[in-house]
Amino acid sequence: MDCCIDAKVKMIYLQDSDDIIDQYIGFCRVCNDQVALNGRTLKAVKEIIRICRDRNLLREYLSERETEVEEIMLTLFDQEHVWNIERNNIRAAALAEGRSEGINQGILQKETQVVLKMFKHNMPVEDIADISELSVEEVNDILKKAMVIH
Repeated sequence: MDCCIDAKVKMIYLQDSDDIIDQYIGFCRVCNDQVALNGRTLKAVKEIIRICRDRNLLREYLSERETEVEEIMLTLFDQEHVWNIERNNIRAAALAEGRSEGINQGILQKETQVVLKMFKHNMPVEDIADISELSVEEVNDILKKAMVIH
């Protein structure tokens, strides 16, 4: 089955024969410069469009779709802002969890040191449990892990 398609393609070129990719690269450079100066704001978007028109970068496209380009850029800026917030929240949660685990490991190490020291001084397991505020089972587990008792 043969199929024919007629397509009309509109290519955008600069007057000095730069192609669309060169124009887009120029647009991206202007965008990066303006975001560095004005942040991810409506002011930056309007400046990007104005400068690109002045430099004949995507002029025709920006003239025809200025509002659409503004909305898209602001949506992308907002989306990036949300992603940054989410990334920072994930990072903060991971740090808090890591801190908590580190504190718990430190407490466990200290308890182990105290239990072993008392055991080496021939204290009964029941007294070690009472002084360290651990159960007899917890003291026995610590001693087993340290291979002091079987």
